[in-house]
Amino acid sequence: MAFVSAQQGWAYGPGLFFSRDGGATWRAERTPFPLTGPVAVAGTSTWVAGYACTRGDCPATIYTTDRAGGALRRLPDQPTTTGSVVAMRRPTASVTWLLLAGPHGRPRLVTTSDAGRSWAARPVPCPASEHAGQLSAAGPGSLWLICQGTPQAGSFPGVIYRTVNGGRAWTRIARELAGCVRGEQPRGVGGAGRPLRLDHRAHRGWRAYLAQRPEPREHRRGGVRPGGPDGAQAVARVFSANGVHFVAYRTRDAGQSWRRAALRT
Repeated sequence: MAFVSAQQGWAYGPGLFFSRDGGATWRAERTPFPLTGPVAVAGTSTWVAGYACTRGDCPATIYTTDRAGGALRRLPDQPTTTGSVVAMRRPTASVTWLLLAGPHGRPRLVTTSDAGRSWAARPVPCPASEHAGQLSAAGPGSLWLICQGTPQAGSFPGVIYRTVNGGRAWTRIARELAGCVRGEQPRGVGGAGRPLRLDHRAHRGWRAYLAQRPEPREHRRGGVRPGGPDGAQAVARVFSANGVHFVAYRTRDAGQSWRRAALRT
C-alpha cells in the first residue's frame, strides 16, 4: 500500500485500488494497463508503474495522478532505460529513483530530479552474479541498496551498499546475509525454542541465526528502512520450529554497529 494522507491511499499488485476514507472501503481504479507494478507517492503526487503484459515481463510505463482515484496520465517523458520496475522511491516530488531489472536480470538504476522531464542512469554496485533486491531513499541523494544472490545459487547472501552523492559512488556497509536470516544448527546445540543470537561486526552488518534448523535452504529476505543520513532499520522474518516471527535491528552510525530494535505494528 501507498498512502497520500491518513484518508487517501492506494493498494496495488496485481490490480490497483484506492481508498478515500482511511481504508474503510476500497474501489478498483480503471487503468490503461492490465498489470500494476510499484506505486510511490510524494506529497499529493502519485506515480504508478504499469505493464501492458499480464506477466510483467515487458517494459514498464510510468503514469501519474494528483489524487487517489484520479485519472492516470502517462508521464510525457519516460525513462530512457527500460525494464520491469523492482522498486520506485520518491523522496521528494521532484526526485524519483527507479530500480529496474534489465536483460539477463542485470539491475539498472535511473533517476530524475525534475519530476520526470529528464532522466539519468546511475551505476549499480551489485556484482554480476547478484541482483539488486531492495532500494530505500533517505533523501534526494542518500540511498541504501541490498544486493543478493540468486535462488539458483542455493542461498540469498545479502550485501548493503550506501551512497550519499546520488548514486555516483557507493560504499559497502554490510555483508554476510545483510537483510535476511539464515537458520543453522551449531555443533553441540539442539532442541527447539533456542534464543536468537546476534553477531555484531563493524562494517559487516549483522547475522542472525537460530539454534533450531528450519527447512533446508530456508532463507528469507528482509528489508531496510532509512532513518536519516546515517540511520536505518533492518527487518527480517525468522522461520523456526516454533513458527514465524519478525526481528528488527537498528544502526545509527551508517552500519558500523547494529542493535536490537522494537517492532511496532
